[in-house]
Amino acid sequence: MIDSEFGALAAPARARRRAAVRYGGAALGVALTSVAAAGVAAPAAAADLEGAPWLALFYAGPGPAGRLLPVLPDTEVTATFQRGVVSGAAGCNSYSAGYSLAGGPDALRIGPVASTQMACAEPPGVMQQEAAYLGALQRTMRFATVGNLLLLQAADGRVQVAYVPQPERSLEGPEWLAIDYNNGSGAVVSVLAGTRITARFADGSVAGTAGCNSYNAAYTLGGGPDALRIGPVAATRMACAEPPGVMEQEAAYLAALPTAQSYRFEGPDLVLERAGGARVARYTPGGS
Repeated sequence: MIDSEFGALAAPARARRRAAVRYGGAALGVALTSVAAAGVAAPAAAADLEGAPWLALFYAGPGPAGRLLPVLPDTEVTATFQRGVVSGAAGCNSYSAGYSLAGGPDALRIGPVASTQMACAEPPGVMQQEAAYLGALQRTMRFATVGNLLLLQAADGRVQVAYVPQPERSLEGPEWLAIDYNNGSGAVVSVLAGTRITARFADGSVAGTAGCNSYNAAYTLGGGPDALRIGPVAATRMACAEPPGVMEQEAAYLAALPTAQSYRFEGPDLVLERAGGARVARYTPGGS
């Protein structure tokens, strides 16, 4: 049973998602209990934990005895452990926390979690999932590996989170179609119906349409796995009368772009963020 279930979770990303739905939290919980009892989990090392991004498949529900639950479809929960800080997406908000590996070869303590403060209505249950996941992180006392699966465990061995390596994705190359953007007044708003905002990152230049005019700007990557800096924006000078508000939208979007400090992926979407985690813009693939 252990081999078949964990073999499925070691498969490519799409197959892993199908496996997560198929087995569900209860079945995986039985399998993980068997793993712990049988001593199948490999000795942990910092090199197994740190550097690469992880994608959560299951998390412990509320309370210290919470059963394992599959991550909701159309949400993404991630973690990257690097230089004493774990950070990622919790399903709605971005989060970060300090961690320590002191106390033994498999010891892992995760400190208080800080997160952005957005409220997401969809999909139903996403905010409850986020709260439970962040709670599970803070109950972690050690970690282990089973194949390419990373398990965070409480002091009694109960699994708190089960991750697989996050599939590699690239900022550069595809055209991204904006879904929403920061309007400069403290709100993230949807792109106006009947308008199109795009971005393509390639060879150090981001270019696209801002709803009326074309634009471009230089960008750099570096200083961290998700660091992004966008320079001053140049744009053409057309004036569009329709739909109402398109020029205000364009001005706000172009002003927001250079404030980006990092990027991350949520499912298929690209999210640009400021240093504090405030959203700059969110895009989906599918531009022509």
